Amino acid sequence: LLCTNRPEWVVVQQAALRAGLHLVPVNWHLHADDIAYVVRDAGARGLVVEDVFASDTVSPVEFRVTIDELADLEA
Repeated sequence: LLCTNRPEWVVVQQAALRAGLHLVPVNWHLHADDIAYVVRDAGARGLVVEDVFASDTVSPVEFRVTIDELADLEA
């Protein structure tokens, strides 16, 4: 999970817990290379990311969802 402090953080956290997933919060102050390292080192298969960081984040994941895409699903 890569996002600033916002209400969706809690929603994603609770959804991950209910789904039995492991959530790895990533500090949004990190450089893109460091973010990619954290994601790789954690063995993450997916990434939930805030839109503002989506284009800067290069990571080897199977799927990526932006926070705003999740908000669109609720509507």
